[in-house]
Amino acid sequence: MVNCQNRLQPRTVKPHFHQPHCSAARKTRFPLASGSRRRRPIEHEFLAGESVDTPAKMSARYAFSKGLKEVRFLFCQTGEHSSATRSFLSRAYPIMKKNNPSIPIMLREAQGTLPKIYARYEFGKETSESLEGLSDKQIEDTVTKLVKE
Repeated sequence: MVNCQNRLQPRTVKPHFHQPHCSAARKTRFPLASGSRRRRPIEHEFLAGESVDTPAKMSARYAFSKGLKEVRFLFCQTGEHSSATRSFLSRAYPIMKKNNPSIPIMLREAQGTLPKIYARYEFGKETSESLEGLSDKQIEDTVTKLVKE
Protein backbone atom coordinates (compact mmCIF):
# COMPACT_ATOMS: atom_id res chain seq x y z
CA MET A 1 0.00 0.00 0.00
CA VAL A 2 1.31 3.48 -0.96
CA ASN A 3 1.39 6.28 1.61
CA CYS A 4 -0.35 9.31 0.04
CA GLN A 5 -0.12 11.58 3.06
CA ASN A 6 2.91 13.48 1.74
CA ARG A 7 1.23 14.30 -1.56
CA LEU A 8 -1.90 15.79 0.06
CA GLN A 9 -0.19 18.32 2.30
CA PRO A 10 0.17 21.82 0.84
CA ARG A 11 3.65 23.16 0.31
CA THR A 12 4.59 26.41 1.97
CA VAL A 13 6.52 28.69 -0.33
CA LYS A 14 7.94 31.95 0.90
CA PRO A 15 7.96 34.72 -1.68
CA HIS A 16 11.47 35.74 -2.64
CA PHE A 17 10.85 39.47 -2.28
CA HIS A 18 10.54 39.19 1.50
CA GLN A 19 14.02 37.73 1.83
CA PRO A 20 16.88 39.98 3.02
CA HIS A 21 18.96 39.33 -0.11
CA CYS A 22 16.32 40.78 -2.43
CA SER A 23 16.67 44.38 -3.63
CA ALA A 24 13.03 45.12 -2.73
CA ALA A 25 13.77 44.32 0.91
CA ARG A 26 16.71 46.72 0.93
CA LYS A 27 14.54 49.60 -0.26
CA THR A 28 12.60 50.89 2.71
CA ARG A 29 9.72 53.28 3.01
CA PHE A 30 11.15 54.75 6.16
CA PRO A 31 14.31 56.84 6.28
CA LEU A 32 17.16 55.65 8.45
CA ALA A 33 17.51 57.38 11.77
CA SER A 34 20.81 59.20 11.99
CA GLY A 35 23.64 57.02 13.33
CA SER A 36 21.46 53.91 13.22
CA ARG A 37 21.91 50.83 11.12
CA ARG A 38 18.47 49.47 11.94
CA ARG A 39 15.59 50.52 9.71
CA ARG A 40 12.79 52.09 11.68
CA PRO A 41 10.29 54.88 11.18
CA ILE A 42 11.17 58.27 12.55
CA GLU A 43 8.69 59.14 15.25
CA HIS A 44 7.17 62.59 15.38
CA GLU A 45 7.33 64.33 18.72
CA PHE A 46 4.50 66.60 19.79
CA LEU A 47 4.23 68.88 22.76
CA ALA A 48 2.47 67.43 25.78
CA GLY A 49 -1.25 68.08 25.66
CA GLU A 50 -1.20 69.08 21.99
CA SER A 51 -4.14 67.73 20.04
CA VAL A 52 -3.28 66.56 16.56
CA ASP A 53 -5.87 65.38 14.05
CA THR A 54 -4.15 62.55 12.24
CA PRO A 55 -5.80 61.06 9.16
CA ALA A 56 -6.61 57.91 11.17
CA LYS A 57 -8.46 59.93 13.82
CA MET A 58 -10.35 61.94 11.24
CA SER A 59 -11.31 58.95 9.14
CA ALA A 60 -12.74 57.14 12.16
CA ARG A 61 -14.69 60.26 13.05
CA TYR A 62 -16.28 60.45 9.60
CA ALA A 63 -17.10 56.78 9.07
CA PHE A 64 -20.84 56.97 8.43
CA SER A 65 -23.33 54.49 9.89
CA LYS A 66 -24.83 51.82 7.64
CA GLY A 67 -28.33 53.33 7.86
CA LEU A 68 -27.27 56.75 6.57
CA LYS A 69 -28.36 57.37 2.97
CA GLU A 70 -27.57 61.05 2.34
CA VAL A 71 -26.03 64.14 3.96
CA ARG A 72 -26.94 67.69 2.88
CA PHE A 73 -25.30 70.95 3.91
CA LEU A 74 -27.17 74.20 3.27
CA PHE A 75 -25.26 77.46 3.64
CA CYS A 76 -24.66 80.89 2.11
CA GLN A 77 -21.66 81.23 -0.18
CA THR A 78 -20.83 84.78 0.94
CA GLY A 79 -22.52 85.37 4.31
CA GLU A 80 -20.53 85.80 7.51
CA HIS A 81 -22.89 83.48 9.42
CA SER A 82 -21.82 80.58 7.13
CA SER A 83 -18.06 81.16 7.27
CA ALA A 84 -17.43 78.42 9.88
CA THR A 85 -19.47 75.96 7.82
CA ARG A 86 -17.50 76.82 4.66
CA SER A 87 -14.16 76.39 6.44
CA PHE A 88 -15.29 73.09 7.97
CA LEU A 89 -16.39 71.75 4.59
CA SER A 90 -13.22 72.84 2.81
CA ARG A 91 -11.22 70.89 5.41
CA ALA A 92 -13.44 67.85 6.07
CA TYR A 93 -15.32 67.17 2.82
CA PRO A 94 -12.43 65.32 1.07
CA ILE A 95 -11.97 63.06 4.11
CA MET A 96 -15.69 62.34 4.41
CA LYS A 97 -16.00 61.55 0.71
CA LYS A 98 -12.88 59.36 0.69
CA ASN A 99 -14.20 57.27 3.59
CA ASN A 100 -17.79 57.09 2.28
CA PRO A 101 -17.65 57.12 -1.54
CA SER A 102 -21.10 55.59 -2.05
CA ILE A 103 -23.04 58.01 0.18
CA PRO A 104 -24.06 61.32 -1.44
CA ILE A 105 -22.77 64.39 0.39
CA MET A 106 -24.54 67.39 -1.12
CA LEU A 107 -23.46 71.00 -0.68
CA ARG A 108 -26.26 73.49 -1.36
CA GLU A 109 -25.24 77.12 -1.55
CA ALA A 110 -27.94 79.78 -1.72
CA GLN A 111 -27.79 83.50 -1.04
CA GLY A 112 -29.00 84.37 2.47
CA THR A 113 -29.48 80.75 3.60
CA LEU A 114 -28.72 79.98 7.23
CA PRO A 115 -26.27 77.08 7.69
CA LYS A 116 -27.98 73.77 8.35
CA ILE A 117 -27.25 70.06 7.96
CA TYR A 118 -29.74 67.37 6.99
CA ALA A 119 -29.13 63.64 7.38
CA ARG A 120 -31.45 61.16 5.67
CA TYR A 121 -31.57 57.59 6.97
CA GLU A 122 -33.26 54.36 5.93
CA PHE A 123 -37.06 54.30 5.64
CA GLY A 124 -37.22 58.05 4.89
CA LYS A 125 -36.29 59.27 8.38
CA GLU A 126 -34.66 62.70 8.18
CA THR A 127 -32.92 64.74 10.89
CA SER A 128 -31.71 68.33 10.69
CA GLU A 129 -29.53 70.52 12.89
CA SER A 130 -28.81 74.23 12.64
CA LEU A 131 -25.15 75.18 12.31
CA GLU A 132 -25.71 78.90 12.80
CA GLY A 133 -23.29 80.52 15.24
CA LEU A 134 -21.29 77.33 15.81
CA SER A 135 -17.50 77.15 15.68
CA ASP A 136 -15.59 74.73 13.47
CA LYS A 137 -15.19 72.24 16.34
CA GLN A 138 -18.88 72.44 17.29
CA ILE A 139 -19.87 71.85 13.66
CA GLU A 140 -17.59 68.81 13.60
CA ASP A 141 -19.25 67.43 16.75
CA THR A 142 -22.73 68.02 15.32
CA VAL A 143 -21.87 66.28 12.04
CA THR A 144 -20.28 63.36 13.88
CA LYS A 145 -23.37 62.96 16.04
CA LEU A 146 -25.70 62.94 13.00
CA VAL A 147 -23.71 60.49 10.88
CA LYS A 148 -23.29 58.01 13.74
CA GLU A 149 -27.04 57.69 14.52
